[in-house]
Amino acid sequence: MLGTVNPSTIESLIDSIVDGDLKTVRKFIEDSGEFETETIIDEITLHLKEHLLNGSNRFEYSRLDSLFKHLREAKSLLTLSAVMRSLS
Repeated sequence: MLGTVNPSTIESLIDSIVDGDLKTVRKFIEDSGEFETETIIDEITLHLKEHLLNGSNRFEYSRLDSLFKHLREAKSLLTLSAVMRSLS
């Protein structure tokens, strides 16, 4: 890992996810090979948490809740995958 993902890149990624812009999301995935998947998930989580704690009205609560749920599930799947690899 070379560092953290640029906050403006994370913001743009979140916008693309919320807007359903799959082309931009795929481009991000292709271009983000230098980062660990878990790092990207953590960066997105921290960015969304910042919005929540700062009282930002950019996202509806239900939208944030849904995004946090998906991020939690992604982290769980990464952990499960790592465990399965270690067992094989």
